[in-house]
Amino acid sequence: MQEVIKVTGTPTITLVCGISNQIKQQKTIRNLVVDAGLNFFVRKIFDDFNGSIGPEIITFAAGEGTATPQPEDTQLESEISRTSISLKIINGNEIELFGGFIDTQAVGTLTEFGVLSDDDTLIARVVVTEPFEKTQTDFLNISWNFQIG
Repeated sequence: MQEVIKVTGTPTITLVCGISNQIKQQKTIRNLVVDAGLNFFVRKIFDDFNGSIGPEIITFAAGEGTATPQPEDTQLESEISRTSISLKIINGNEIELFGGFIDTQAVGTLTEFGVLSDDDTLIARVVVTEPFEKTQTDFLNISWNFQIG
């Protein structure tokens, strides 16, 4: 008998007009938890950081890449901006991360998003088919859910 620990990730990305405060676009999509991300979670589960707390998941990244995410990815294809994760909620086997890009951050045609740790380990990456056209007056909010098991 073989048991497998599965990690799934689901980001919800919301583009909000900074002038009218109306939602311009919203997408919830399953992402790829890359090999380095799976290794990160396994190391956290088994406390494999030689007595230290080890790296922490702290960053969302946005970019303009369009290549399909691959398990061996170690970075976004074409990253243009990063922002700090502002809130983490752990509930049972789920971790919910929240953050966002303010009006002057990540301006452009955004097609890829990722989650990184403070040692720059790419945890997960997603590419959207309908780009987010973010202007200097828009805000982009991200809620990224990981489920283990």
